[in-house]
Amino acid sequence: MNIVVERLCYHPKGVLGRFQIKDQEFYTIERAWVNNEPYISCIPEGNYIALPYSSEKYPDTFEVMEVPNRTKILFCHKGNYPHNVQGCFALGLSVWDDRIAVQSSKAAMEKFRELTKGVEEIQLSVGSYFPEYP
Repeated sequence: MNIVVERLCYHPKGVLGRFQIKDQEFYTIERAWVNNEPYISCIPEGNYIALPYSSEKYPDTFEVMEVPNRTKILFCHKGNYPHNVQGCFALGLSVWDDRIAVQSSKAAMEKFRELTKGVEEIQLSVGSYFPEYP
């Protein structure tokens, strides 16, 4: 499975992004960019492989592999705000108009799990999307 995360907003409070699986659009929230510092920064833009990961706290998700100087970066888990993650991606079904946050994270994770059931590997591309205006 291929997933392209388009980061839409880099803000000192966090990073908002989006991606699509089939006809379902998801939004991501991450920590702000702080030079790839573990636990306090989003990961660098780039191409990664994500493999299945499951624990009691974070069941049925994926771990992003080979992030420079980082381990246990999960794609994805529940969380609405940047402080709910420590370098990972949290999912939502929409963004809040007045906050650097996502909404409906639990529902987003349920849908994500449904769409990725049985997937053994995700080719993950993380980049920026800033539309040009005329």
